Amino acid sequence: DPYISASKITDLDMEQAKNLDEILEKSDFITIHTPKTKETNGMIGKQEIAKMKDGIRLINCARGGLYTE
Repeated sequence: DPYISASKITDLDMEQAKNLDEILEKSDFITIHTPKTKETNGMIGKQEIAKMKDGIRLINCARGGLYTE
């Protein structure tokens, strides 16, 4: 979440990824819970899928259009 504060991340004992590529490369599961906007439309496509490790589970809980094969 690019909008969460550094203090909240510390309070929740979380680690913030530097960018989407880091999330794609390291995650075993990714769930998408974001509104469809011009910035998020098509955010997961062929290039992003190629960066994911084998066996990843991608779950889109958001609106259609964020994920394109």
